[in-house]
Amino acid sequence: MMGVDLVLLSAKHQITHAAILAGDSDFIPAIEAAKDEGVLIHLYHGRNPHSELWDAADERLLIDRGFTASLLRH
Repeated sequence: MMGVDLVLLSAKHQITHAAILAGDSDFIPAIEAAKDEGVLIHLYHGRNPHSELWDAADERLLIDRGFTASLLRH
């Protein structure tokens, strides 16, 4: 359902950026549809994200100890 929401919000031009927390290929069709509407995709992922997911994102951020530690400091 989150993929559907991403596509609907993108098509209605209600968002310009989307943050996706994923590692597999499930969101790829929704991401591609959102990007077609001009939405920038920020991917937050673990060590080995799906290669097509990696390619589909505009920005990528590895979730590691440093990332989680920075969250705890804020």
